[in-house]
This record gives sequence, C-alpha cells and structure tokens, in this order.
Amino acid sequence: MSISASINIHLGERSRANLSLPDLFQNFVNEGWDYVNSNGEVTILPLGDVDDFDWTSATLNSDTLFDILKKAGTKGDNWS
Repeated sequence: MSISASINIHLGERSRANLSLPDLFQNFVNEGWDYVNSNGEVTILPLGDVDDFDWTSATLNSDTLFDILKKAGTKGDNWS
C-alpha cells in the first residue's frame, strides 16, 4: 500500500527572478509550514534518486536540510 501527495505551485510574481529550491522552502517555513514529522524526522528523497522513490527519514537540523536542498538545486534533481 502506498500514499501519494503532491503540491502544485503557481507563482504570481512576474519579476522573472529565479527562486531557488532553498528559497522556496524557506518561504513555506516562514508561512508556518512544518517539515518535521511527529518523530522529529524529515522525510526526503536521497540526492540522485532517479525514479527509485527510495524515501528516507532522518533527524536533520535545518542547516543540513538546506544544504541538501542547495545541492539538489545545483545538481538538477527533480523532486516532482
């Protein structure tokens, strides 16, 4: 049995500025979104996961998580 969820985002600002993955994520956090589950873990796809969908949960501090997001953005990882 599996569970699926998705978020479709349509940005309304027309500044043509690039919004990085960490910046987008930080905006969600600023609006009250919480990414830590009830066990204190963050669930993410590992960097380089190509259609394996090998979700992993780990206790990560925000600096480590944002480093992962930065790497994902520069490597072109597709987390959609």
